[in-house]
Amino acid sequence: MYNFCTLFDIRYLSRGLALYQSLKNTLGKQFRLYVFPFDEKTLDLLNDMQLAQIVVVPLEKIENDKLLSVKKNRTRGEYCWTCTPIIINYCIKKFQLTHCTYLDADIYFFNSPEVLLNQIGSHDIIITPHHFTPRYDQSFSVGKFCVQFVYFNCTKNADIVLNHWIEQCLEWCYDRVEPERFGDQKYLDEWPVRYKGIQITNHFGAGVAPWNVQQYRVSEILNKPHVFNERLGQTLPVIFYHYHGLKFFKSNQVDLGGYQLNHSAIKLLYLPYLKQLKNIENQLKKVGFDEDAHGVQSRYQPSLLDKFKRNIKKTYNIVEV
Repeated sequence: MYNFCTLFDIRYLSRGLALYQSLKNTLGKQFRLYVFPFDEKTLDLLNDMQLAQIVVVPLEKIENDKLLSVKKNRTRGEYCWTCTPIIINYCIKKFQLTHCTYLDADIYFFNSPEVLLNQIGSHDIIITPHHFTPRYDQSFSVGKFCVQFVYFNCTKNADIVLNHWIEQCLEWCYDRVEPERFGDQKYLDEWPVRYKGIQITNHFGAGVAPWNVQQYRVSEILNKPHVFNERLGQTLPVIFYHYHGLKFFKSNQVDLGGYQLNHSAIKLLYLPYLKQLKNIENQLKKVGFDEDAHGVQSRYQPSLLDKFKRNIKKTYNIVEV
């Protein structure tokens, strides 16, 4: 049985449910997803849905005095980042898990994460690099590794790393760049140097994202997206894609973010995901949920990339998806 945890609010509801569905598609019944809803609406809805492999954990279960004391000085996003290592620790301790993997709510598995989890071997922790395309390399400011998929074993060494990460995030976790700090993320840069038992996944199909997909040739093999790495001369299946920067607008437009994306990436990675979100939204409406389920914003804001976006049809009408 594989254990995962995540957190999201009503704006990321459809994305969180898509993540859950992707785990079901790739792992069947061999997982549990511990979800920490960040508002009452999400909590009530998930409790009502009673999804078989989701364990809903109210936020109050982790909000001790120390955490609440920093909440008032942090944005919603910063507070979510602050809670990331805390929910991992809570799941392992409360539910007596042998391991737990934190997942960002806006990732989607096209293939089973088992290939990544099997890399643990004698290690205690698995982290995933950003694999930045050179033109988008922000590793100096936001870190070499992405807090999108972070695995912790229940071991003494992993506990040391996790508790130190908790302390760091409670002390400082903001959406700004400072020396050696950015949110909850840049703290990971020191892990391979400071601690033993850190496994850096070498699978470039793990964490394909808008900041690195330009360096791959995206294709479809046996109805699954694959990426070809020209430098390595390898083609690998996409394990999961990180849909960072995806925005929805009341005009039914979808902005895929500020990174250059080619036709194959849009067709094979984005369109299936948008269809999944639309299907989830339709299912929610059938049970009477008619509020925003994926963060619809009031107005589409044109950007300097609009001309390029129009040329490659990067902005879609979700009704036509």
